[in-house]
Amino acid sequence: MKKGCLLFLVIVIAIPVAYLLVSHHSKKVEIQKEIDSVETVFENAEKEEQSIPQKRDDKPLDLEKTIRLFHILNDGYLTTESMFEYLQFLATQDYSGIPDEVLEAEKKLLPLYKGIRSAEYDLNETQKKRYWNAIKKSVDLKNVTSPIAQIAATGGFDPTAFLSLATVGVSSGANFYNEILKNDEIEKSAKKALEENKDAYLNYLSEYSVLYLKYLAMWNEMCLLRDKAYLAINNGDIDGALEPLNAVLQKYPTDSESQLLKSFCLLYKAEKGLDVSGDVHNADNARDILNQYIKEHPDKAAPALLLLGTYYTLQGDNAKAATLFDQSSVEYPREAEKLLDMYNSYNYRNYILKSKEGHVVLKHYKSMMEGFGFYSPNFQKAMVAYNKENYAAAKEEILKHFFRRGNQEVYDYLISDMKFVEQYMPKILDMIFEEHSFLDLQTYNPTLSFSDKLAIEIENRSDKRLSNVRLFICLHLTDMYADDYLVKKMETTINNIEPYSKANFGKLQLNYELYGKQKNSVEDIVSARAIIMTDSLIIWVDEDKIKRTNISKKMGGKRFSKATLFQLTTGCSYEMKEKEGLLSSVVGSKKMVFHFPRSLVALNPFFSFGELNSKDAVLASSVVLNGENIDVSFEKQSSFASKTVPLFISTLEGKGYFNITFDADGNITKMSSLKY
Repeated sequence: MKKGCLLFLVIVIAIPVAYLLVSHHSKKVEIQKEIDSVETVFENAEKEEQSIPQKRDDKPLDLEKTIRLFHILNDGYLTTESMFEYLQFLATQDYSGIPDEVLEAEKKLLPLYKGIRSAEYDLNETQKKRYWNAIKKSVDLKNVTSPIAQIAATGGFDPTAFLSLATVGVSSGANFYNEILKNDEIEKSAKKALEENKDAYLNYLSEYSVLYLKYLAMWNEMCLLRDKAYLAINNGDIDGALEPLNAVLQKYPTDSESQLLKSFCLLYKAEKGLDVSGDVHNADNARDILNQYIKEHPDKAAPALLLLGTYYTLQGDNAKAATLFDQSSVEYPREAEKLLDMYNSYNYRNYILKSKEGHVVLKHYKSMMEGFGFYSPNFQKAMVAYNKENYAAAKEEILKHFFRRGNQEVYDYLISDMKFVEQYMPKILDMIFEEHSFLDLQTYNPTLSFSDKLAIEIENRSDKRLSNVRLFICLHLTDMYADDYLVKKMETTINNIEPYSKANFGKLQLNYELYGKQKNSVEDIVSARAIIMTDSLIIWVDEDKIKRTNISKKMGGKRFSKATLFQLTTGCSYEMKEKEGLLSSVVGSKKMVFHFPRSLVALNPFFSFGELNSKDAVLASSVVLNGENIDVSFEKQSSFASKTVPLFISTLEGKGYFNITFDADGNITKMSSLKY
């Protein structure tokens, strides 16, 4: 062979070999960088903790953040699609306040991560997906350690419990490996990467399980104490709440939730005149806690700013309080986003929703996080204005509150906001839109058979146009507690709902889970309510049957005021009117129309022949606002011929009736004065 040909052959062979060597080296370098980025975060967190001028055993432990890390390590792979994504996710977490032993245990998994990432690197997207889906089936420590709750209830863990549960974890980990190696859909190179790190993983798992159980036991103990405080606050036992909160803060002085609750309790005592405790004023103590909290947690300062605002309200410094409330409003959208974190500890405490008392705990916690109820900065300002009878300013703050809540990602307990306004500022909702009872929610199954969608419409029976209308549908589902609702914002915003018209807000997809049960049918809905917002109003909108039920419950034996009696005595009339439309000749050519004064609109009136809640009641076919009148129409009733039948008006203020006399043809001949 000629020398030139031989040289050419060597070059031809060498080029791909060199390329493979360079490519392999480049791959190793890139993967090592990814691993190093995670390790660096761990090491920096450890260095930061070691720099704190305290004894090693006295360093403040952020137990909530530690438990969150365990949740990430258990479930983080579920929210990612590859080891590459998972490594990026780990590298962006905050590890400050987490014990060194937990970080050291996690670092021992880095070789396994590196092996998985290396095998994943060369797979195509389909192979990569199969590989990662297999990884996702690995042992779930939450399930492995399910006896945790029973053991915690006995007062803690003994070494036998630790060993037993850790053994279960290692055994499950071994089973996971065996299943992976049997899976024919997984590439050989990927299996090899896992198998090479099997012993290291199982050793890690035995150590990690013990750590997990240790800190989860501490977490359960803290939750019991905090829950006790929430329930004591709900029962008005503030000293009973401070006792467990002080116990938590003695062990975990940086626990943010307990700091906020303690501040709330101290301010409550100050407001009630129980301001002195020893030599320390409760209000000033709360102020100091809150100032320190804001300094340490500027990224979640919204509830602390709110509470600090209430401190200055108590001090009579309304200007400073207003500024703090405004700051809190700015921060709350960011605060509420934290509830979307799937690793939030309350997402792992779904059992609390299975009792009314658990709802008390969750509602108070979420009110702090979302800024509703007492923790609404706008409601605080609104109540100050309301108590000064500055209703216009109070109304403006209420609208601001709902604007913020409507634009936050999380808006559960929206109904409780409406109830808060009704309880503490009862005149405001009617002032916002007096004609609210003339808006009707209509929900229905859009098909003739099973449906996982709910159609939603609003009928406007008023003579007012509504503009820029957003709707929040509130569903009470089967198996829910009596006052519990699922709140969803409809995607459709209606530009204008004209007087005497309907607006379609589209269909809501039903696909929810409650206590492990699927709720995916209109048959799972017990009742529905809605809240609508526009640029200038916020109001309830209920289905007609809900309105009737509420009126029947509330009116009881109430009597009309003198002003209402005068209006009903002087401002009522009737007529028999020709019906319009092609079918009038078939179903009858006349209808009964009564005219009542528009001023009754604020009383949410219902009109019926016979008592409203009786099974034989004849309800109005149409009730609309028309200028100065409420026009009430009934279909002509042949059974009323030659009779006198009572026409009832049922309102929030009370009820009364007019005797209506009919001739032999069923036409009205006489309307009596109001009787009650």
